[in-house]
Formats: sequence, structure tokens, C-alpha cells
Amino acid sequence: AGLRGRPASWATYDTSVFVTNYDNYFGTVTVGSSTQRQNVGRALYYGFEVGGEVDVIGWADPALAAQAGSLSLTGNASFLSAEFEEGPFKGREPAYAPNYLLRVGPVYRWPGRVKLSLLGTLVESHYWADDNGAGTTGTTGVPAYAVWDLTGEVNVWKDAAKVIFGVNNLFDERYYSRVRSDGIEPALDRNFYLGFSLAW
Repeated sequence: AGLRGRPASWATYDTSVFVTNYDNYFGTVTVGSSTQRQNVGRALYYGFEVGGEVDVIGWADPALAAQAGSLSLTGNASFLSAEFEEGPFKGREPAYAPNYLLRVGPVYRWPGRVKLSLLGTLVESHYWADDNGAGTTGTTGVPAYAVWDLTGEVNVWKDAAKVIFGVNNLFDERYYSRVRSDGIEPALDRNFYLGFSLAW
């Protein structure tokens, strides 16, 4: 269930609540150095999501926004509570279910010409195994991390030709978000891309 609206020409919001009931949840069990996939019971997820965007130029001076474009502060937050209700892991948290995940940052738009954004993803620490580490002596969690991406596109010809570019992991954060049976999977270091889009 949710609610979405535009209270002003320079502001939007979107909010929702949800419940997900997983019966016969298929998850991970770690015994020593071995990770297995099997049925681990029933898991209940419930949470709240809220997002919004405010154009600070449009709020301060609509006439200026019509000429100079918009500078929006945008954000989305997801708050989650997840727990096994039945089965061998009753009372524990399912894997990869952080209590919060935030996406925030500024976005500049000059209609028909330029779009630039600097968006961050902030994730709380969470477990990577459904047994929450009961069967292993190694690392049992994914540490919290924050990653920022800079992206942009520039219209170079009649809305048909655009240059697109970006820098992922702008501040070169050292982190991981996945764990495999043979160890952690490090995320990519700072990386770049540059491209050209043509539409007709």
C-alpha cells in the first residue's frame, strides 16, 4: 500500500508499506567452510519505503528555473525488518536483508541539454548467511558501506545525439556486497565509462 503525490510543481513524494511472507524459504546454511543451499523455513519481511525530490531552484525562483533548469535534491529510503518465523533459523535474520538502504544526492537538469547527478547508496551492515554465522568461524556479515556514482548526459544534436559518461564508485570505496562459497567477492574499484547515444 502506498501514496504518491506532487504537492507543488517543484516537489514530489512517494511512500509505501509492504509485507512479504516467504513460505518454504530457500536459503543458505554454512557448516565449517562449506555453504549449502536448502529449505530453511518461513521468513517474514515487512518494511517502509519513502522517497522524494525537491527542486531548490524551482522553489526559490520559478522564472529562473525556466531558463537555468532544475537542481533537485532527491532521496529514497527503505527500512526493513526481516526474521525467520519458523524452521531451524527461527528468530534469526535472512541473508542480505539490511535494516536500511538509502539513496540520496543532487540531480541537475537543463531540459534538452544536460543532466548531471551525484547519487550515493548507503547500506547498513547485514548477514550474508541465513544461519547468521552459527556454522562458521569466519566473517559472518557484510560491513556497512557508502558508494557514490557521478553520471551525466549531454545533448549534442536535436535530442537525437547524446554523449553519456560516468564515474562509478567515485571515492574509491573498498567494500564487498556478496559472499560466495570460496570467499568474499570484492566490489569494483573506481571505474569510468564514456559513450554515445544516437536515436532516430
